[in-house]
Amino acid sequence: IYDLGCSTGETIKKILQLNISTKFNLIGIDNSKKMIELAKKKISKINNKNVKISFKTADLTKNINFKKSNLFYSILLFPFFNYNQRKKLINKIFYSLDYGGALVCVEKIRSSSSYFEDMFNQLYFDFKLQQKLNEKEILKKAKSLRSSMYLFEEKNIFKLLKQAGFKRYEIFFKCFNFIGYIAIKK
Repeated sequence: IYDLGCSTGETIKKILQLNISTKFNLIGIDNSKKMIELAKKKISKINNKNVKISFKTADLTKNINFKKSNLFYSILLFPFFNYNQRKKLINKIFYSLDYGGALVCVEKIRSSSSYFEDMFNQLYFDFKLQQKLNEKEILKKAKSLRSSMYLFEEKNIFKLLKQAGFKRYEIFFKCFNFIGYIAIKK
């Protein structure tokens, strides 16, 4: 299993806490050494003998090779890749997946209409305020992401999946401008 853009290892931690009895390898990849160190520290206290965990500091937009795998997942990683970087990575994932294996992603998307884009963004800002973030923090985060995110509409994401060879894909989660989807190699 590959965790692409594993950040501080929060998803890996949650997987380990499931106490799954099946043995598997889990590889967390992130381009930040600091994030990898935080991830290692976070999971060091969790003992799950069935899971062999390793971490790799790597830039997923560069030449990276994966071993054959059953599962790739990424949480909020793809919005930071432009179209060509995303296409290249999805193709590499498809090639590396075993038949029946899956890619599971959660990402922020662009709405198909500016009306809904504005509405969802305002609702998301309201949600952040309810989470006790102040206006200054919300604006600072929005400014920091402004030039680093490449958002695509659902149809463009599914077009890339189809071009890579995925024949089955489905949305399992949608909230505001965020979707979760699974694509299976058949």
